[in-house]
Amino acid sequence: MPFKSVNELKARQLLDHAFDPKAIAVVGASATPGKWSNEVFCHFAKHYEGALLPVNPTRDEVEGVQAYSSVMDIPHNVDYAVIVLPRDKVLAAVRDCVSAKVPIVHVLSAGFAETGGNGVDLQRALVEAVQGTSTRLIGPNSMGLYSAQSRLTFARDCHFSPGTIAFVSQSGGLCYDILLKGQAKGLNFSKILSVGNSSDLDWADYIRYFAKDPDTSVIAIYLESVGEGETLFRELQATTPAKPVIILKGGKTATGCISAASHTGRLAGDYDIWQTMFRQAGAIEVDTLDDMLVAMEASVAALAMRESDAKTVDTMVMGTGGGATVLVADACELNGIVMAELGSDAVNKLAELVPGAEDFGGIGNPLELGADRLLANPGMLADLVSATCADRNVGTLVAHLNMAAIANNLSGGTSAWEEVCKRLAQACNPAKLVCLVLRNCDAGAVPQELSRIARQVLVGTSGLVVHTRFEEALRLVQQIQHAVTLGDCDPATVWNPGPGGSHDTPSETRTLEGKEVRSLVASYGIPFVAWTVVENEEEAVRAAGECGYPVALKSAASDILHKSDVGCVKIGLETEAAVRAGFSEVAKSATRVGSSKPNLMLVEQMVTGLAEIVVGLKQSHTFGPVVLVGMGGIWVEIQSDHALRICPVDEDDALRMLKELKGWPLLDGARGRPRADVKALARIISGISRLGLEHPEIIELELNPVIVGEYGSDAFSVDARATASVKTAAASAL
Repeated sequence: MPFKSVNELKARQLLDHAFDPKAIAVVGASATPGKWSNEVFCHFAKHYEGALLPVNPTRDEVEGVQAYSSVMDIPHNVDYAVIVLPRDKVLAAVRDCVSAKVPIVHVLSAGFAETGGNGVDLQRALVEAVQGTSTRLIGPNSMGLYSAQSRLTFARDCHFSPGTIAFVSQSGGLCYDILLKGQAKGLNFSKILSVGNSSDLDWADYIRYFAKDPDTSVIAIYLESVGEGETLFRELQATTPAKPVIILKGGKTATGCISAASHTGRLAGDYDIWQTMFRQAGAIEVDTLDDMLVAMEASVAALAMRESDAKTVDTMVMGTGGGATVLVADACELNGIVMAELGSDAVNKLAELVPGAEDFGGIGNPLELGADRLLANPGMLADLVSATCADRNVGTLVAHLNMAAIANNLSGGTSAWEEVCKRLAQACNPAKLVCLVLRNCDAGAVPQELSRIARQVLVGTSGLVVHTRFEEALRLVQQIQHAVTLGDCDPATVWNPGPGGSHDTPSETRTLEGKEVRSLVASYGIPFVAWTVVENEEEAVRAAGECGYPVALKSAASDILHKSDVGCVKIGLETEAAVRAGFSEVAKSATRVGSSKPNLMLVEQMVTGLAEIVVGLKQSHTFGPVVLVGMGGIWVEIQSDHALRICPVDEDDALRMLKELKGWPLLDGARGRPRADVKALARIISGISRLGLEHPEIIELELNPVIVGEYGSDAFSVDARATASVKTAAASAL
């Protein structure tokens, strides 16, 4: 379990021991060139300027530095210990670090819980060794960390230019990829951390730290699993209004642990709930590593635009090649990217810069110009960019260059092109983002060389990013639009966990009887149509008379889940004879499918309304109770029109969920239809949320259908089913 007793201030000071250490012990440092443990030590020795202390009981020195037999033999305080020992020696080393009161121990060694078997027990022993002490553990199965401030790294060929992006990853290899690919794109990082198995410190601890870290303005994470999902959710909700958090989730296709006994269980899959959490917490989810790099670029640019009080993120497109320019402009509009309307000053200035522009369409957005005109003088591109960025109506500029055409029209050789690029770098404005797209870089040796020169000169220029594909440029602009409106995330109610809170999947479950689940749901103020449970034909006839014809008759046996699918529902029964016949038919159908109570049935009043809605609840083993609402009835899974929220969900949240549905216009009075009583529906959704929080033993619950009538006429549940944990259901007040 992750460490829970460190408050925010102490957690930040604690991790500063790792990112800004005064003394580092490398436990297991080898003096043998080529060994991994020697390579780790050499990474530190090459750049780190603090006290570097190798620990190796068989050596007097490592790489010319005095070695110690144990951490406990080091005569002064150690802030940060890195363990690079074989797996079976790690536990003893961790215990030595605890005895020496080392604040942070980072286990790079692998072979623990990620391998299963004995590795699970060894990892548990590591956690037990630090519990209740002043020592905290990162890893095991980690690559290490990067700190621009302290010049710490795990990678060759990187630099330490300070940036404002922090990256935390369960994958060490992705840390390496992000650092080197990011720096090649001109992105600079504050800190990078490989957390491996997260056996002690967990994701919430890292998010909390970086939320308060003054060196970090953008947080990016790659995660596969989390120890305490509810705590991570809460920390993300607290962080995203101030700092963007970009998330790449691994393991999206893992099978959920809770069996799906209802439509809700099938629709609210494990990854669906993760996506709901990201959206509800205001995080930016990406699908690939390249998308993450684009999102990092966008977030940094958006922060600069917000700090400069930029008034718009509308986009201008200019470039060489008419067809390509039109395609980019079309793609912008198709992807919801707003094209800027140029002001008169910008139009006049651009007309001065491009004489004869009317010959190829005039001055507008997009702006097309030939490579020959663009290269008429070395400052033309810079002047065009400067004039465009000076327009208050333009927030972002996509400038695309056909490098094959540039090569064919360039006079003066590579030195002339280098001058064009240098002037462009000087013209960029940090308050506006210029995305330069170098097309056809692979169209021969000369375009390739010119592209290399452009990247060499321009990468790292404030206010400018360089791409080679339109798709990345468009994603970048989309991300900027999202990031500039940071804080406009779903304002769902913040999770406030009550006592208990364990959501481990129960090993055994039972389906509640119809009367049992209806009584539980009704106790939360959720109305049902008039109903009665009966066990024979005469009781059914009497109940029908009391409810009032027409009535519906359906099996109430808990061992029949989808009653209509197996002939165990009869509706629209308007006479006593119809009820008797219906009872016989339902009993036969229930017997045919093996029900243990074929005569246990429910008689209820038939009602009609404007729409049928499904409202569901599912206990996620990671995030606790999750509420689902969707267009319901027998087609719920085929339509798959639904919205999810992690609880709690109040009535305002519930209304926002309803507005996400494709069927919302049907509820909101589209094309002259009456408006539905969505407030009554929101009360039902909120009531199910409260039920989920107060009854964690209910692992799945579904109301389907809920009949919603015209505004002011209320909403009623017609059917309900629920699955509960056998272990706790017997002790609950169901």
